[in-house]
Amino acid sequence: DADFLAVDYLNTAYDSGNEQYSQEFRLASPADARFEYVAGLFVLDARLNYSAITDLRFPQIPEYSLSGLPLDGANQLNYDQDTDVVSAFGQGTLHINERWRTTLGLRYTDEEKKAHWERVQTRSGGPLADIVAGVLAPATPDTPLDRSEDNLDGSINVQYDIGDTMMGYTSWARGSKSGGFTTEVALPQDAEFDTEQADTAEVGAKMNLADDALQLNLSAFHTRIDNFQIVSFVGLGFKTETVPARTQGLEFEGRWAATERLTLGSSATYSDATEDDSGERLPYAPKVSAALDAHYEHPWVAANLLWRADAMLNYRDEQYMQRGERNPDGPLTLFDLRISLASADDSWELALLGRNLLDQTTSFGFDFPIFGGLTIPEGEATIGSLNRPRTIALQARYTF
Repeated sequence: DADFLAVDYLNTAYDSGNEQYSQEFRLASPADARFEYVAGLFVLDARLNYSAITDLRFPQIPEYSLSGLPLDGANQLNYDQDTDVVSAFGQGTLHINERWRTTLGLRYTDEEKKAHWERVQTRSGGPLADIVAGVLAPATPDTPLDRSEDNLDGSINVQYDIGDTMMGYTSWARGSKSGGFTTEVALPQDAEFDTEQADTAEVGAKMNLADDALQLNLSAFHTRIDNFQIVSFVGLGFKTETVPARTQGLEFEGRWAATERLTLGSSATYSDATEDDSGERLPYAPKVSAALDAHYEHPWVAANLLWRADAMLNYRDEQYMQRGERNPDGPLTLFDLRISLASADDSWELALLGRNLLDQTTSFGFDFPIFGGLTIPEGEATIGSLNRPRTIALQARYTF
């Protein structure tokens, strides 16, 4: 029901299948050598078959019509893709002395995508509707698409032990995500999108304190992304576009063994992720996110059993769900709790779980471009999908 309305205007049916084979070979040096390395070869062969039938029956009634034009008809999109990947990689760490070490990594990837795109009309809505359909979703003969690319990614970092309990580091890394083809465009010649490439610089420190009972990690990072692959809802599906973007921020992570039975953990991130051209926030990129967790164990000696309790609190501030700072979603705090009883040898366990115990609500949503730009009798069309509410579950595990 792709119009997401009570009326039956737009329906879609999807069918897809995929098959892939991958193999990796690795050669690694002995551990604790002055120069440690790993090298290898990775191959991937993947096949994708996809089809989508779109059936639109928008009535020719003035208060429901778009500019008085009927939208009527159906089409089927067929898309097949073969992907072949060969990648060679290596990484080496040189222990310069007892305190200094440096690591260099390289990866070369050769990738080829071959696809076939076809759209056929399966139902005519009449001459006028066919003219509109020819603009929005024109019939297209079987069109071959071919994309070949090779990427060289790498990383380098330098580490220095500041005494016996602290290590400082600085690093730079480049990673890539191959380009491809999107099916959510009118014509196959508009389907190709570029390779995403990210360069990240980071500086930080890792430390063990309180006789190794407390671990703290601190870092600052800056990432510049060329052709960031961003997905937006365009009415009948999700379209992949590429934009220049950047993100920078601070990260903290800590873990404390407070007692032999109680462990506490925390993490927090501040990140400013924006599009370079507009300065607008990227979707699904909250500025602040944080988490707290606790794990407690207590032996029930008399019964030869073990009590466990795990709690986790996750927070993020507001974020946008669509490009252009559209469809905001407010701050969210999720609290989960798990209490279990297990055998002393951990061969079985019975647990009571509570997820989203604060019963907080978030939604995945976006305006519907076909109807959402207009005020229809029921108001503007906005699509939303709520998260799972407070949930209580019983879990059992037995190892044999």
